[in-house]
Amino acid sequence: MNYEFYVGVDVSKDSFAVCIKDSKGNDIFQSSFTQSLDCFQSFLNAINRSTSQAPSIVGMESTSIYYLNLMAFLIEHNINTVVINPSVINA
Repeated sequence: MNYEFYVGVDVSKDSFAVCIKDSKGNDIFQSSFTQSLDCFQSFLNAINRSTSQAPSIVGMESTSIYYLNLMAFLIEHNINTVVINPSVINA
């Protein structure tokens, strides 16, 4: 599937940083949030506002257990979400 927007998430113990890019690689949105339900909702609102419900995918690395709550929240809200093993990422 081709996506119009790509959302990268860098997760840590207490926070997560996000960047939304369009299909041409232009930055649409960047921010950091704390690991809380309120901030998960703020992030979801930012995704919906930034992408106008266009086909999008969220990618995050599996960082210990810290990504699990955010991943579950996004999946519960029907956001296409993938978790990537950091050892296979060529940065």
